[in-house]
Amino acid sequence: MKKDNSLNIIRLFLAILVVYEHTAPLGGYKVNLDLFGKSVGAWAVYIFFGISGYLITASAFSNSVPQYLIKRIARIFPAYLAIQFVTAFIFAPLVTLLDGDSIAKLWETPVTPIGYFWGISLLQ
Repeated sequence: MKKDNSLNIIRLFLAILVVYEHTAPLGGYKVNLDLFGKSVGAWAVYIFFGISGYLITASAFSNSVPQYLIKRIARIFPAYLAIQFVTAFIFAPLVTLLDGDSIAKLWETPVTPIGYFWGISLLQ
C-alpha cells in the first residue's frame, strides 16, 4: 500500500525555487528576493532538507533496518545509475567533440566510458 503525504507538493515547489536560484543568473532574470540575509533559494534548500530529513526519519522508524535499506537503495540507485550513464555516454562524448577531438579519443584514455560506467556503478 502506497503512503501519500501532502509534503510532496511543498518539496516540489522548494525544488523549483532552488532550480530558479541556480538558473536565474544565467538567464538574466534574477529577482532579488532575500529573507533575513539569505536568498530564497538558500531558504528553499534548508526547508527542503528539513522536510526530507523528517520523512526519512519517519520511514526509518516505520520499517525494519533491512526493509529501510532496501527501500532507500531502490529509490536512490536507479537515478544514480541513470546520471552515471548520461555522464559516460552523453556528456563525455559531447565535451570531447566540443574540445575538437574525435570520439575515438575516449577509447584511448586510461578509463573508457564503459570502464567508468561499470566502475562507478559497482561503487568502486
